[in-house]
Amino acid sequence: MNNWDTRLKKTWLSLVTLTGFSWLLAESQLHNQGSMAWELDTGAILLTTGLVKVYLILIFFMELKHAPLAIKFSFELTIFSLWLALVGLDSIV
Repeated sequence: MNNWDTRLKKTWLSLVTLTGFSWLLAESQLHNQGSMAWELDTGAILLTTGLVKVYLILIFFMELKHAPLAIKFSFELTIFSLWLALVGLDSIV
């Protein structure tokens, strides 16, 4: 097995693990609806987890890892800006 197959398997396993974590966190949040602080933290964690999954998919499966530096930088800046906006809106609402 070469290095590329190992990296893809680790990425895929990370995506499956993050999906399971998101599901468990969302399910536990449904049963703990009394605390407002818990809801805010859960929203921020779920948004962060989702954007990490988007990042992993685009870097490893869409081959952005080998893209020119300007394209890769603009992608990472977009992901970070989106994260700031979504977590900021989640904390306001």
